[in-house]
Amino acid sequence: GAVGDDERHARMTVSYLTDALGDLLEAVWRSGNGEAEARCSWEDEPGEYRWILTRAGEDVHVRILEFADRYPSRPDDAGMLLFETRQPWPVLARAIALGASRTLEQHGEADFLTNWGKPFPTAMLARVRARLRSGSARP
Repeated sequence: GAVGDDERHARMTVSYLTDALGDLLEAVWRSGNGEAEARCSWEDEPGEYRWILTRAGEDVHVRILEFADRYPSRPDDAGMLLFETRQPWPVLARAIALGASRTLEQHGEADFLTNWGKPFPTAMLARVRARLRSGSARP
């Protein structure tokens, strides 16, 4: 996977062991639903990419920390900062939703299930889109 903004970019290799896309969509939705902090973890056998989304008023501060080993779990400050950005919630949510939609268009639900061993996170993508359509995210 790749992530970036106007200034920074990062690449990650993600394992099929977790529902990486679904977990990220859920963290984005929770952030838009008013949670002060939302997290998800992407496995990269044996490592981990830890996404931390922290509300800062109308914005969301996103940090992705990289860990060489997932077990034992380590505190955030033991990870290497791989990527960081601060965006208004709708900008972040639209970018993640667009990436998820493109993944679905490229692979389709059947191939996604075959490749990742999990169904495409259709319901969570719909929740993020619904929050975007409502015109506001709760700070």
